[in-house]
Amino acid sequence: MDILKNIKQIRLQQNITQEVMADSLSIDVAGYNRIENGKQELKVSQLDKIANILKIRVIDLFTYPEIYEQQNKSNPTKVTVEFEISSNEMLNLCLKDKILQVLEK
Repeated sequence: MDILKNIKQIRLQQNITQEVMADSLSIDVAGYNRIENGKQELKVSQLDKIANILKIRVIDLFTYPEIYEQQNKSNPTKVTVEFEISSNEMLNLCLKDKILQVLEK
């Protein structure tokens, strides 16, 4: 699972330019290019914005080309997602209808 590769593929399929992505993230095109090519760290806050720009859920950026769907609500599928965040950063991601919060302890 390479989320950066998935983001690039989805962006290209939707004919969205790096310029549009950069403008939406309030960064310059060179900065966006570095993110997409793995030369600059993708911030958690940017991940949510990228999903919104691409009109896709955050979890689907990880599972692409498959779309994550909970098959049986009485027996849900367990999905594990790992993030590296700085000690002063809070993660708020909306996964389906649940809010995931990770706070420094």
